[in-house]
Amino acid sequence: MRVAFVNRMLGIRRSGGGMWDYRMAEQLRERGVDVTFYVAEPLTGELTEDLSPFECVPVPTPHLQDIAYAAPRGIGGVLADIDARVFASRVHAKLVDEAFDVVQYNTNREFARYTDRVDAPTVLKLNGPPYSLYRDVLNPFTESSYDVLEAFDAVVTTGATTEAVRERSGVEPVEINPGVDTDQFTPGARPVDGPRFLFVGRFVPAKNLTTLVDAFATVRDRCPDAELTLVGDGPLRDKVAERVRENELDAAVTLPGYVPNEDIPEYYRDATAFVLASSHESFGIVLLEAMSAGIPVVAPAIDAIPRIVDDGENGLLVEPDSASRWPTRWSGWPRRRTCVNGWVKAVDRRPRASSSGTSAVRNCWNSTSRSANGSVPHRPSRRFSPTSSSNPRWPNRATRYRRRRFGET
Repeated sequence: MRVAFVNRMLGIRRSGGGMWDYRMAEQLRERGVDVTFYVAEPLTGELTEDLSPFECVPVPTPHLQDIAYAAPRGIGGVLADIDARVFASRVHAKLVDEAFDVVQYNTNREFARYTDRVDAPTVLKLNGPPYSLYRDVLNPFTESSYDVLEAFDAVVTTGATTEAVRERSGVEPVEINPGVDTDQFTPGARPVDGPRFLFVGRFVPAKNLTTLVDAFATVRDRCPDAELTLVGDGPLRDKVAERVRENELDAAVTLPGYVPNEDIPEYYRDATAFVLASSHESFGIVLLEAMSAGIPVVAPAIDAIPRIVDDGENGLLVEPDSASRWPTRWSGWPRRRTCVNGWVKAVDRRPRASSSGTSAVRNCWNSTSRSANGSVPHRPSRRFSPTSSSNPRWPNRATRYRRRRFGET
């Protein structure tokens, strides 16, 4: 059996959604499935992520994502849409002559226009609610990001995205939440001295890292010996470093930059608590990693986080005053006593969180495995000629979508 995983960023920068794809590929490989990755190759450089032992097909792309993050919101959205469309077009040009049994796309809804030209069932995996500035804002007369989900044979979702897709589209998604390797992320054998807080993730706007630094500055007022390590990289790294300097935290905050996957568990073992300040988190693999490593987490009570964090047991939740106003209230969040107390209390909860956190991770993954088992029936691939009227196109759902959207017969 041959499966294609299309993930634009996986060869450039690690992310939760990308690592989810990679872990799924590892499990499929153990079951004898041949997995090939199609990833973006920046025109300005080579791939930086090692995807061995899998075959990797690089697809040249402008890679405008970092520029989109740094640009004003409207301009950034346009650049992101252009990037997605160019990548989808170039991947399709490579896929059309290949014989795969299943093709799985990561996040990019622009593949909806090509699904019926690929001779295999197609799956779209959503790491978050679908959104396109062009489809959802600039052009109200076109189909929305939720409407185009009908072009795929199956839509795989995680966490809070599942409810969003059910409510706003005619598609019944398959919820498959990611898991972590509990043999890799294990509690540290030695005690940790002092309050050491940890963040692991991308340096992008949704992670609210400048707010996290501001919150840590407030925590330092109560715990002068507290330390914070921000593991990761991204387009906002310089902005975060500048905020550290503005708060005069150079001696207390460490930014190690990019860290290979095999070295990340050691950072968890050296921490007393994991902290997160995201404005949106559909699931949050890093929360499972922290709990598997036996450290409590401090995180906002948004999206799927309350489904993962048992407040007072394996972590502490910071309740927003109003979920609808949460994005505009971040400026006041670092000064709230609930937040500061949460950081401080988390330091004393590591022994208690070790057993409850590991148990929560295993329960979450066992539940996911049971719900995913048999949820996507196997449908054999059929070769076809796109120009032959006597040979039915695959898949039927995509054909109906294209006929309605583009007026094809």
